[in-house]
Amino acid sequence: MARLVGAVHAAGHAEMEIYRRGFTVEIKADASPVTQADRAAEAILLAALARIAPDIPVISEEAASAAHLPEPGGTFFLVDPLDGTKEFINKRDDFTVNAGLIENGTPVFGMVYAPARKQLFFTLARTRARLPGQGRSAPALIQTSRRRLLRSWH
Repeated sequence: MARLVGAVHAAGHAEMEIYRRGFTVEIKADASPVTQADRAAEAILLAALARIAPDIPVISEEAASAAHLPEPGGTFFLVDPLDGTKEFINKRDDFTVNAGLIENGTPVFGMVYAPARKQLFFTLARTRARLPGQGRSAPALIQTSRRRLLRSWH
């Protein structure tokens, strides 16, 4: 999880660069919009997950839209590199970078980064935390992971 923080942050940074400089909007076959930010963030996350966990398949929104779906098996990563493309297009801050690990149909880990707000959320099984922790305490179970995440975040 700590190794994925840097990739999620880099994907969000790429989105914000594109958000600031401008972008074009294309329409996918399902009539939903897609931008360069969607594709740039996906490329960053797919490359990172290939390094972090090369044996675990990844199902990602833009790859799935292009009919590139691996056989997920019992364990796979589920990625939406830019959730809220319409908000992104309309210059609202309500878009996120999402990545999760699914095992036997159950989410066991998830990370959501809101780059415009500089907020990172993660979950481990049934435990939640928000980073950076502004007055919120995370359960003892994740305190060690949380400290590692905070160090890798800065």
